[in-house]
Amino acid sequence: MLSIITPVFNSGNYIKDIWTQVDRLSEKLPCELILVDDGSTDNSKSLIERIKPSKNVKVKSIRLDINSGPGVARNVGLSLVTYPFLTFLDSDDKIFFCSEALKQEEEKFFMMLERSVDVIALRTVINTRKSEAETSLIMNELKPKNFDYFKSQINECWGYIFRSDFIKHSGIRFLPIRLAEDQAFITEIFCSLKRFENTNAICYEHKTHGEGLATKISSASFREYILALKHVASLKTPQNERSNIVKNKIDEMRKYLIWYLYPYMQEVNSDDSLVEWLTELYKGGLEEDQKSQTNPPKILADIEALSNQLVEYLLKSKLCVYFYCLSVVSISIIETLLKNNIKVVCIFDDARSCKDGSYKGIRIEKNSFQYLKQNPVENKNILIIGHLDQKVGRNIAFRLRKRSNSFFFRMIVVDLPWRMLEFNFCVVKKQ
Repeated sequence: MLSIITPVFNSGNYIKDIWTQVDRLSEKLPCELILVDDGSTDNSKSLIERIKPSKNVKVKSIRLDINSGPGVARNVGLSLVTYPFLTFLDSDDKIFFCSEALKQEEEKFFMMLERSVDVIALRTVINTRKSEAETSLIMNELKPKNFDYFKSQINECWGYIFRSDFIKHSGIRFLPIRLAEDQAFITEIFCSLKRFENTNAICYEHKTHGEGLATKISSASFREYILALKHVASLKTPQNERSNIVKNKIDEMRKYLIWYLYPYMQEVNSDDSLVEWLTELYKGGLEEDQKSQTNPPKILADIEALSNQLVEYLLKSKLCVYFYCLSVVSISIIETLLKNNIKVVCIFDDARSCKDGSYKGIRIEKNSFQYLKQNPVENKNILIIGHLDQKVGRNIAFRLRKRSNSFFFRMIVVDLPWRMLEFNFCVVKKQ
């Protein structure tokens, strides 16, 4: 009934859990588990080979000789699907029947399968740490029952069940890139589907960590992100309640893209064709500029100048630099600083972390409150709060200012590169 496609890359610690939860799911819904080993170098291969089918679970596995990214792995998995419905399960995520779901919710779900609905959205939750640096885990519902999928941002391929024939006959596949491949895929899906439902019977639990988009900023990654954005822009917009899907996705991706470009503006500005395309893309600024009445730079060279201005200030001030939030904004600025030999002392993030507890040798501190309490107050520290939502960034700054006891000489909130201009002038004037 349900094929479950799981890309595996150095996921040995999760193989047993994947099998356990799929076997439990199969008690009510027969499953086909498709494991695609994307060139793992740990013990994933041997652990996958030990998995045996059970009464209600078929098992298929295939190994790719070269690590090619989750998009390619999922496409390989799609070619192996034999059940009428399919879903994508990241190796460290979970999928299960909700224990609190009413019997009628389950009955409705199975009726959806009988009606051959193209896409069924699952109840999706995010598994993260509390924002006050506590270690206990909580479940935050991302997509409640009344969530409007057609007017909101749709980002990931997980958390949905797809009709296999719909995927097969539509020809929709993942782009062979490592960044934003699922954004292009799911946007095209929502532009093409005809029958859509959502259910609270099955729950998808997504685990957040710092190994995602934010830590993939590189010269190659911004070019991949551009490929994904161009693919989204090429999609035919449905003339119905989904008419804003492509526009909303392009607006969102434009905001992310500028931060993937930020550390590489010199390289970007040396490519005339790329500059021409980007200039057209950012004509008129972003929606956030219109809301805040901010005037964005008119040319990409202005963004490079702003970047240089921040670097120059930090070099001259000799302030100790701290960051809050392991976000695409923070990582982009950090990459810029590292290229200019500016040391970053620490990154605070109460929710996310990287596997070794650091990013490129920079310590990631989960308990900001404890850190600020234990370290002596100095007047030579600056905190940069990088967050795409300026309102959230301001709230973080307010909370940390109350607990930091003047540990930071300056706190700045950054959501777009050109908003740092006010900060730069403010600091220069203060000095």
